[in-house]
Amino acid sequence: MLTTAHLLTGAAVGKITGNVFLAIPLAFLLHYILDAIPHWNQKPVLGYKESGFNGAVKADLFIKATEPALGLVLTTYLIFTQNQNIILAMVLGAFFGWFPDLLVFLRWKYGLKLPRPIAYFETTLHKHTTFKKGIFWQIVFCGIAIYILAA
Repeated sequence: MLTTAHLLTGAAVGKITGNVFLAIPLAFLLHYILDAIPHWNQKPVLGYKESGFNGAVKADLFIKATEPALGLVLTTYLIFTQNQNIILAMVLGAFFGWFPDLLVFLRWKYGLKLPRPIAYFETTLHKHTTFKKGIFWQIVFCGIAIYILAA
Protein backbone atom coordinates (compact mmCIF):
# COMPACT_ATOMS: atom_id res chain seq x y z
CA MET A 1 0.00 0.00 0.00
CA LEU A 2 1.04 3.56 -0.47
CA THR A 3 2.51 5.41 2.49
CA THR A 4 -0.50 7.71 2.56
CA ALA A 5 -2.91 4.82 3.09
CA HIS A 6 -0.88 3.47 6.02
CA LEU A 7 -0.45 6.89 7.64
CA LEU A 8 -4.11 7.84 7.34
CA THR A 9 -5.51 4.50 8.51
CA GLY A 10 -3.08 4.41 11.44
CA ALA A 11 -4.11 7.92 12.48
CA ALA A 12 -7.77 6.92 12.17
CA VAL A 13 -7.13 3.98 14.50
CA GLY A 14 -5.58 6.42 16.96
CA LYS A 15 -8.63 8.66 16.77
CA ILE A 16 -11.11 5.81 17.14
CA THR A 17 -9.31 4.26 20.12
CA GLY A 18 -8.10 7.50 21.67
CA ASN A 19 -5.66 5.28 23.52
CA VAL A 20 -1.93 5.02 22.84
CA PHE A 21 -1.74 1.46 24.17
CA LEU A 22 -4.45 0.29 21.76
CA ALA A 23 -3.51 2.49 18.81
CA ILE A 24 0.06 1.19 18.51
CA PRO A 25 -0.63 -2.55 18.17
CA LEU A 26 -3.86 -2.07 16.22
CA ALA A 27 -2.26 0.29 13.68
CA PHE A 28 0.71 -2.08 13.35
CA LEU A 29 -1.64 -5.04 12.76
CA LEU A 30 -3.83 -3.04 10.36
CA HIS A 31 -0.76 -2.39 8.23
CA TYR A 32 -0.45 -6.11 7.55
CA ILE A 33 -4.17 -6.57 6.99
CA LEU A 34 -4.14 -3.81 4.36
CA ASP A 35 -1.03 -5.25 2.70
CA ALA A 36 -2.78 -8.63 2.37
CA ILE A 37 -5.30 -6.98 0.05
CA PRO A 38 -3.93 -6.96 -3.52
CA HIS A 39 -2.60 -3.46 -4.10
CA TRP A 40 -0.30 -1.47 -6.32
CA ASN A 41 2.96 -0.12 -5.00
CA GLN A 42 5.71 1.95 -6.56
CA LYS A 43 8.98 0.28 -7.50
CA PRO A 44 12.14 1.30 -5.61
CA VAL A 45 13.97 4.42 -6.81
CA LEU A 46 16.35 3.57 -9.64
CA GLY A 47 19.98 3.52 -8.55
CA TYR A 48 19.25 4.16 -4.85
CA LYS A 49 20.03 0.73 -3.44
CA GLU A 50 23.42 0.56 -5.11
CA SER A 51 24.60 4.14 -4.57
CA GLY A 52 22.30 5.92 -2.14
CA PHE A 53 21.00 9.42 -2.84
CA ASN A 54 24.00 10.37 -4.96
CA GLY A 55 23.40 7.45 -7.34
CA ALA A 56 19.62 7.70 -7.43
CA VAL A 57 17.91 8.87 -10.60
CA LYS A 58 16.82 12.33 -9.41
CA ALA A 59 13.60 12.52 -11.44
CA ASP A 60 12.59 9.06 -10.18
CA LEU A 61 13.46 10.04 -6.60
CA PHE A 62 11.37 13.22 -6.86
CA ILE A 63 8.34 11.42 -8.27
CA LYS A 64 8.47 8.63 -5.71
CA ALA A 65 9.07 10.99 -2.78
CA THR A 66 6.07 13.15 -3.66
CA GLU A 67 3.37 10.67 -2.56
CA PRO A 68 4.77 10.01 0.93
CA ALA A 69 5.46 13.72 1.44
CA LEU A 70 1.92 14.70 0.49
CA GLY A 71 0.53 11.86 2.61
CA LEU A 72 2.55 13.04 5.59
CA VAL A 73 1.38 16.63 5.16
CA LEU A 74 -2.28 15.57 4.83
CA THR A 75 -2.09 13.20 7.80
CA THR A 76 -0.34 15.80 9.96
CA TYR A 77 -2.93 18.43 9.07
CA LEU A 78 -5.82 16.09 9.89
CA ILE A 79 -4.21 15.02 13.17
CA PHE A 80 -3.52 18.52 14.43
CA THR A 81 -7.09 19.70 13.76
CA GLN A 82 -8.29 17.21 16.41
CA ASN A 83 -8.91 17.37 20.13
CA GLN A 84 -5.59 17.75 21.96
CA ASN A 85 -6.34 14.71 24.16
CA ILE A 86 -6.12 12.23 21.28
CA ILE A 87 -3.30 13.72 19.22
CA LEU A 88 -0.61 11.47 20.71
CA ALA A 89 -2.65 8.33 19.97
CA MET A 90 -3.16 9.55 16.40
CA VAL A 91 0.51 10.43 15.85
CA LEU A 92 1.62 7.05 17.20
CA GLY A 93 -1.13 5.29 15.23
CA ALA A 94 0.10 6.94 12.03
CA PHE A 95 3.72 6.10 12.82
CA PHE A 96 3.05 2.46 13.67
CA GLY A 97 0.69 2.15 10.71
CA TRP A 98 3.70 2.98 8.55
CA PHE A 99 6.49 1.41 10.67
CA PRO A 100 6.43 -2.06 9.01
CA ASP A 101 7.42 -0.39 5.74
CA LEU A 102 10.45 1.10 7.47
CA LEU A 103 11.43 -2.41 8.55
CA VAL A 104 11.08 -3.66 4.97
CA PHE A 105 13.19 -0.75 3.71
CA LEU A 106 15.92 -1.55 6.25
CA ARG A 107 15.86 -5.18 5.12
CA TRP A 108 16.02 -4.19 1.45
CA LYS A 109 18.75 -1.56 1.83
CA TYR A 110 20.85 -2.90 4.70
CA GLY A 111 19.99 -6.59 5.04
CA LEU A 112 18.16 -6.23 8.37
CA LYS A 113 16.91 -9.62 9.52
CA LEU A 114 13.18 -9.40 10.12
CA PRO A 115 11.46 -11.38 12.87
CA ARG A 116 10.10 -14.64 11.44
CA PRO A 117 6.36 -13.68 11.46
CA ILE A 118 7.08 -10.39 9.67
CA ALA A 119 9.40 -12.03 7.15
CA TYR A 120 6.75 -14.70 6.48
CA PHE A 121 4.10 -12.09 5.91
CA GLU A 122 6.28 -10.01 3.61
CA THR A 123 7.26 -12.98 1.45
CA THR A 124 4.00 -14.95 1.48
CA LEU A 125 0.92 -12.93 2.40
CA HIS A 126 1.81 -9.48 1.02
CA LYS A 127 -0.07 -9.08 -2.29
CA HIS A 128 0.77 -6.77 -5.18
CA THR A 129 -1.11 -6.24 -8.41
CA THR A 130 -1.31 -3.77 -11.30
CA PHE A 131 -1.99 -0.08 -10.84
CA LYS A 132 -5.46 -0.30 -12.33
CA LYS A 133 -6.52 -3.19 -10.09
CA GLY A 134 -4.55 -2.16 -7.03
CA ILE A 135 -5.24 1.53 -6.55
CA PHE A 136 -9.00 1.14 -5.95
CA TRP A 137 -8.79 -0.26 -2.40
CA GLN A 138 -6.16 2.25 -1.44
CA ILE A 139 -8.46 5.09 -2.48
CA VAL A 140 -11.32 3.48 -0.53
CA PHE A 141 -9.27 3.08 2.65
CA CYS A 142 -7.84 6.60 2.36
CA GLY A 143 -11.36 7.96 1.88
CA ILE A 144 -12.70 6.12 4.94
CA ALA A 145 -9.74 7.29 7.04
CA ILE A 146 -10.12 10.90 5.88
CA TYR A 147 -13.83 10.74 6.72
CA ILE A 148 -13.03 9.50 10.24
CA LEU A 149 -10.27 12.05 10.73
CA ALA A 150 -12.29 14.98 9.39
CA ALA A 151 -15.40 14.19 11.47
